[in-house]
Amino acid sequence: MKKNILISSLLAAMLILIIGTSCDFDKTTDPDINTEPDCTNLSDVSFATDVLPILTANCATSGCHDAITVKKGYNYGLYADAKKTVDNNLMIGVINHESGFSAMPTTYKMEDCDINKITAWVNEGALDN
Repeated sequence: MKKNILISSLLAAMLILIIGTSCDFDKTTDPDINTEPDCTNLSDVSFATDVLPILTANCATSGCHDAITVKKGYNYGLYADAKKTVDNNLMIGVINHESGFSAMPTTYKMEDCDINKITAWVNEGALDN
């Protein structure tokens, strides 16, 4: 009985080891997968497709400008609050960490591509599209 348990345990451990090490796919090194955001065409930036995912990932996070916290009255999961920031001439200054503005996000600066997309959206009229 103990021998069967030992053999079963060894086989299970070997199987886990084989399965765990057999997949070495890494999207960051696969030449067929582009992990860089597309910043080549900034002429038709959409709030829903381009800007909202950036705001959701960087601003509408727990404890900040999400639907629960709504820090300083802004929920960046909503177009209306993003537009309010644009209308108050805050959006470009805060995301670029410009002097005289509260840097947002506070702990890091967004990727240039993301800043460029938001800037293009603002320059196109900050449409709800």
